[in-house]
Amino acid sequence: MKSLSAIFLALITTTSLYARSPDSLELKRIGDQLVKLELKQGQGTYRERDNCLRDTQGNILSCYYAETSESWITDFNKDDMPDALYLFTDEGLGGGGNAYGYEYRIVLLNNKGDILEQYGIFGGGKFSFAHLEIDYVHNGEIYAVCKENPMARDPGQESEALKSMQLVFSLEDGKIIEKHFKRCPIAAMKKQIFRKDKGLAIEASLDLDDRYDEEYHERARLSGSICNAYLSGCEDVLLSFGFDKAFEPLLKTDPAAVRQELQQDLFLLKEHTIFKTLINNAYQQVSNINPALIRPDKYGNTTLHLRQADGWQVKIFVSGNEEQGSFITIRFEKPKKGDLMDFWESMASKRRLQ
Repeated sequence: MKSLSAIFLALITTTSLYARSPDSLELKRIGDQLVKLELKQGQGTYRERDNCLRDTQGNILSCYYAETSESWITDFNKDDMPDALYLFTDEGLGGGGNAYGYEYRIVLLNNKGDILEQYGIFGGGKFSFAHLEIDYVHNGEIYAVCKENPMARDPGQESEALKSMQLVFSLEDGKIIEKHFKRCPIAAMKKQIFRKDKGLAIEASLDLDDRYDEEYHERARLSGSICNAYLSGCEDVLLSFGFDKAFEPLLKTDPAAVRQELQQDLFLLKEHTIFKTLINNAYQQVSNINPALIRPDKYGNTTLHLRQADGWQVKIFVSGNEEQGSFITIRFEKPKKGDLMDFWESMASKRRLQ
């Protein structure tokens, strides 16, 4: 029979093995796994030992890179196993830095260094409002600075000092939270869009948008069309629906057909979502529009702006082509004030919430 001291020593040894932090070689292997997973999910082909997606002619669509540092290792989900933060870059069409976007990924690991789960934090793009840079990672939290992107400035702003803001991210209850978002009115809102009593097969996910607010996504099939719905915001509330349909040529030339299509889509949303009153108001407004006032632009695309008495604004876009199909986007906006805040107004206002 083993002595208590021997058992205790074995427990310590086992625990230390399970909690051992990955070294640089292991981190490289995990990064390669991240890239391979992205390639498998992408729309295109890839070659073994290659980090690029290609079309059928062999042209590069995107190239991916995953980088990290041993200083970015911490226990994000409090399971006593080391996890890691990665910078994940998408070089975009053609590769070689031609056009890029990047994010940071919290990667949860098991005791063998295998990927259990990953969560993304928007980093930036060539023309995004800001770029996110990591200061340091400590005790399950990510300390970062959000810096204004000079490429996104309007003409005449060149002499103004670039804006910046300190942010802190953590993983709580299986989702990433930026600490200032906890004060947002929408943070406590019930995250549901489609009704659950209508027999719909609903896919749901929760991510961060490019303002580091929660963006709740539901996907369902309504009357043969896929509908993607999004609920996001902080003080300004955004609710958006997007329909992907088979191409309908009349939607580019016939205003009456556009109105009929919107009536059908809004009726479906009214019947199948929890926002019945809001959507019914838009349905009534569209039904009362004279088709002569619906004027497609020179490309055959239609834009409608509606305002409701309770402060909601509705923006509707109808577009598409024979190759890609028809697209209907219906976006409901509830600004805190008269209009939606821009990126930096929203970020600063969020910090002042109590």
